[in-house]
Amino acid sequence: LDLPSTGQTFQAALNVAQEKQLLFEGELVVMTAGTLQGVAGSTNLIKVDVVTAVLGKGVGIGQGSVSGRACVAHNTQDLKNFNPGSVLVTTRTNADYVEAIRKSAGIVTEDDSLTSHAAVIGLRLGVPVIVGVKNATTVIRDGTLLTLDVQRGLVFSGSAGRVPADLSVPVPTEV
Repeated sequence: LDLPSTGQTFQAALNVAQEKQLLFEGELVVMTAGTLQGVAGSTNLIKVDVVTAVLGKGVGIGQGSVSGRACVAHNTQDLKNFNPGSVLVTTRTNADYVEAIRKSAGIVTEDDSLTSHAAVIGLRLGVPVIVGVKNATTVIRDGTLLTLDVQRGLVFSGSAGRVPADLSVPVPTEV
């Protein structure tokens, strides 16, 4: 594999391990890379992660990643169940969705247009959007904890990349 970053290499390794059924959703993984010169069996990079399921893939608009509970809205009536900080999951948006978009952690739509209402309003309001996620409103259940990796356009089940504090161990870079 010729991947441009360590993070992408780690993610590719996780994907292969899941495909080979060596890892399963919810399991804790410790990954290491790099070596200290002259110190056999050492490492200068360690990453602890929880294996998560990818629920969908689309095109991300915005930066970083966000997490929140899904509010699946098949129509505007479903928005009455919307809570601030939720991730809005819908086929497409229109002007009736703007208040929910303003309060959302992020948006996932089935509409794949980069000039869609959700894409334009999300960009304007600084809300991360992933467009073109096929069957998002049927695959994602209302109330599911989601993480949006906006740069890669991925929707994960759970809160990806968050490690409980007691598992965060500093790794010395010098011996």
